[in-house]
Amino acid sequence: MSKVCPVCNEIRDIRTICGNCGGSCVDKGRVQDYFDDYSADMPIQDTENYCFHVFQCESCNELMRKSVLKVDI
Repeated sequence: MSKVCPVCNEIRDIRTICGNCGGSCVDKGRVQDYFDDYSADMPIQDTENYCFHVFQCESCNELMRKSVLKVDI
């Protein structure tokens, strides 16, 4: 069995609460996609069980990094 990120593969939508203001945060993509202009084209760099995403608060625009548990397919 292989594991995939449920957010990257649109299996599940994850929202989180902002630690700064308590607002709702939305997914802005994988952390890796923010490294440079070509990082989205590079092989995915994550762990066997987690994918790391950037979330942004809809109220205060605070950015946070969150690990997303991969699921078996």
